[in-house]
Amino acid sequence: MTAPRTLDLSATDRASSPAGSRAALTADTHTGIDARSDADARSGIDARTAIDARTGIDARTAAYGALALRVGLGAVFVAHALAKPFAYTFPGTVAFFESVGFPGWTAYPVFAIELLGGLALLAGAFTRTASLALLGVMLGALSVHVPNGWMFTAPNGGWEYPAFLCVALIAQALLGPGAFRRPAPRN
Repeated sequence: MTAPRTLDLSATDRASSPAGSRAALTADTHTGIDARSDADARSGIDARTAIDARTGIDARTAAYGALALRVGLGAVFVAHALAKPFAYTFPGTVAFFESVGFPGWTAYPVFAIELLGGLALLAGAFTRTASLALLGVMLGALSVHVPNGWMFTAPNGGWEYPAFLCVALIAQALLGPGAFRRPAPRN
C-alpha cells in the first residue's frame, strides 16, 4: 500500500482543473479520490477522519457528545427538582435549607430553576442560559458539601458530585446544545 501523495497545482492548473479553487489536493494513489480541500487544510481538519488537528475534536460526532451531556444533565436536574415536592416535601426541603444556613424560602426558586433548567436542557432550548442558571444552584450546593470531605459517600455527602455537576454545566455552556435542539428564533 502506498501513502497518499500531495499534488500542488500551479495557478494556471487550478483555473482549468475541476477542483477550481483548491490549491492542493491529496489524492489516494489507489482510488484517486480527493480527500482534502483548501478549507479543510486551513482549519486543520482531516477530511477522512473529521478530527481537528488543533483540538482533537471529531467534527462528525461532537454535536452528539453535546447532546448526550445535555440530556444527562437535564434528566439529573428534573429528578432533583421533583425530589423536593415528592420525596422530601417542600416543608422538608425548606427545613433542610435552613439547617445548612440558607434562608428557607430559597428552596422554592431552587426548585423552579432545577425544574425549568432541566426541562430546557432536555428540550435543547436556551441551553447556555439554563446551564449557567443551574451552575449558580450547584455552586450553592457545593458550598454545603465542601466541609464534608471529597467523596460523596462521606457523612452528609462530600463535594465530588456537586463539583462534577459544576464542571459539566460549564462544559455544556461552552459547547452549546448540540444535535436535536430547538431551533433558535428568527429575527
